[in-house]
Amino acid sequence: MAENIQNRVQQLNVQVVQLTQYGREKEAMDIALHAYQLATQYLGQDHLEFADSLNNLAILYQEMKDFEKAEPLLLQVKEIRRRVLGERHEMFAQAVHNLAAYYHAIGKHEQAEPLYQQSLELTRQTLGEGHPEFVTSLNNLGELYRTLGRYAEAEPLLKRAAEIARWILDPKHPHLAGILDNLGQLYESMGRYAEAVPLYRQAMEIRQEVLGENHPIYAATLSRLAGLYHLMGKYSEAEHLFHKEIAITRRTVGVEHLEFVKSLNNLSQLYLAVGRYAEAEKLLQQSLTISRRVCGEEHPDVAEILNNLGWLYYVMGRYPEAYTILNQTVEMKRKILGERHPNFAISLNNLAIVYQVMNRDTDAEPMLRQVVEIRREVLGSNHPDFAHSLYNLADVYQSMQRYTDAEPLLKEAIEVWRRTLGEKHFQFAMGLESLAKVYIHLQHDYTEAETLYKQAIEIKRQTLGEQHPDFSASLHALAALYSFVGEHDRAEPLLRQALEIKRTTLNTDHLNFAINLGNLAHVCAATRRIEEALTLMDQVIAIEDHLIGQVFSISSEDQRLAYLESNKIHFYQYLSLVSLHPSALAVQNAVNVVLRRKGITTEALAVQRDAVLGGRYPAIVPKLEALRTLREQIIQKTFAGPGHEGLSAHQKILSEWNVRKNQLEAELVQQIPEMNLEQQLRQVDRQVIANVLSEGGRLIEFVCFERYDFEAVAVWGEAPWKPAHYLAFVLPAREARCCSDVRLRRSGTH
Repeated sequence: MAENIQNRVQQLNVQVVQLTQYGREKEAMDIALHAYQLATQYLGQDHLEFADSLNNLAILYQEMKDFEKAEPLLLQVKEIRRRVLGERHEMFAQAVHNLAAYYHAIGKHEQAEPLYQQSLELTRQTLGEGHPEFVTSLNNLGELYRTLGRYAEAEPLLKRAAEIARWILDPKHPHLAGILDNLGQLYESMGRYAEAVPLYRQAMEIRQEVLGENHPIYAATLSRLAGLYHLMGKYSEAEHLFHKEIAITRRTVGVEHLEFVKSLNNLSQLYLAVGRYAEAEKLLQQSLTISRRVCGEEHPDVAEILNNLGWLYYVMGRYPEAYTILNQTVEMKRKILGERHPNFAISLNNLAIVYQVMNRDTDAEPMLRQVVEIRREVLGSNHPDFAHSLYNLADVYQSMQRYTDAEPLLKEAIEVWRRTLGEKHFQFAMGLESLAKVYIHLQHDYTEAETLYKQAIEIKRQTLGEQHPDFSASLHALAALYSFVGEHDRAEPLLRQALEIKRTTLNTDHLNFAINLGNLAHVCAATRRIEEALTLMDQVIAIEDHLIGQVFSISSEDQRLAYLESNKIHFYQYLSLVSLHPSALAVQNAVNVVLRRKGITTEALAVQRDAVLGGRYPAIVPKLEALRTLREQIIQKTFAGPGHEGLSAHQKILSEWNVRKNQLEAELVQQIPEMNLEQQLRQVDRQVIANVLSEGGRLIEFVCFERYDFEAVAVWGEAPWKPAHYLAFVLPAREARCCSDVRLRRSGTH
């Protein structure tokens, strides 16, 4: 009977392993518990099959993120095998290895490392270096070092594992695929993307042939390659693979499974990167619903999805929602994972960044300090993520104008990135650019700042190419430095090059495009080409008017006021140019701009109006809601710029959405008198005003603005902003087209 029970338990344990490999943890758990009960009742707690049952249960608990239940089981397995087999046995070495893997998974790296090292040495002694278990030990210790950012130690271990695996295993062995996959992850972490791609592809091909396409491990390989393409900016290839992964995961484990949730989450991050925010939000909300149903509210995976949703809202500018969700996430992770876990640090970092954008730097600083300390303790001071936490803390110090505090942090971050990622990595370039700002504001060392900007440009040229938006941003930063020190002849060609890159990679009503135009206009004005500057600034104002109208339609009152305040600079610079060059055409355009800004301000009432009208006209509530949603989509798409679909497709989408928006507004105008008034106000210009003035009447429009001196050079101590001025625009009745009759006067200062 005992022999039959032992065989039965052994069969059940094999089934558990197979089901776990296919992601069917719930079925596996039922069988594992049955095997455990049989082994406990009939075999006793010193039997090896009993130890195997415990081991399987522990692995399942880890898969289901119930870590507290896993640890005592793994410790018990280790003790049974030590007692029954001794410490010089391969099964004891495996027990040590499994305990190390557990500590690795929960972030207790200091406990995992000596156990991995012990397991490696025991396996070498008991099985030799030509055994698959030795390869596994090499691989997992290398993976730990990769996690810790100790890439120089990880690479020889993972390369040795791959070398032995190729020697002892069949070229199509799944274990070889896993090792190639891990080596690819190492190269991805190091920014060596070109070396990672063929490794991922080889792993994918092996798994496709051996496991077939309907297998969760094959789906995970697709996800890995898709994530790499995402990093490389190959968005269409990434999206295709992510969709394929989702389809496989849906077929193999179903939608009520954490692996399916993970697949949706991966695609959402791609959509976030390319500005498809509505689609990203939908996927994250779906992921959140499923994970709450499967795991309950207090679960690490639920917290992770909330973190991503909060960050999405931050990127979208929905700061109150981002603040609320990230606060909730931080508290959940504090309770579930504790304050020393790397994932807790991620959410705390994100919440601090939201505080920054809300101008709460003093609240953000202690949080970012805590992130630095957590990563120093958990990851060590030679990890790229530790360097990034230093960079973020330095950023808040720069925002607070504490440049002396920012400088040493940036230098340390740059040195860590140099050691771990090398000098050809995007993050290294990012650190150089931030340090350049410190040299400008703290030391006034413009020569050193120029050197750093040029170095960053060259790194991005080599790694991203000359048509990448980040390369354009670096050109723009160097041009801003040249303009700041009065070297406009050096700034102009860089600004024009950056502008052309943005013209092909962003929509021409994107905010960054407007900023580039504005800086080029500044250079033209500083070199006394006022007409050219006005032409450029006309485009800037038109873009900003368009964006202001859209932002107003979906923002709170405080957000609208803040956005108006941020747009004053270009408006005042535009009026300063008009005062320098009061030609008939310039004055005519200026009158239109001033009147248009007044018309746009009426958009500030759009949200409240929709709520009021919804109560007054309940039958049209669905149309008002559709209009609100469409406005949100248009503003989000406009600010995000072209995604993987390319510029022409991006413009086509916006055009279709605007046509639909105009149709909805036209339909609502027929049903709601108030809507007609709003549309009339939007279209106000000098012609409209002149036509409604009484015969012989005059409209005198006063505008107060701070005059800007374009030729002032800041480094020479010259203040560009001058005392406030008034402009008076005189518009006679019926004569809007007669530019010579529109008067421009300076009426004094205050």
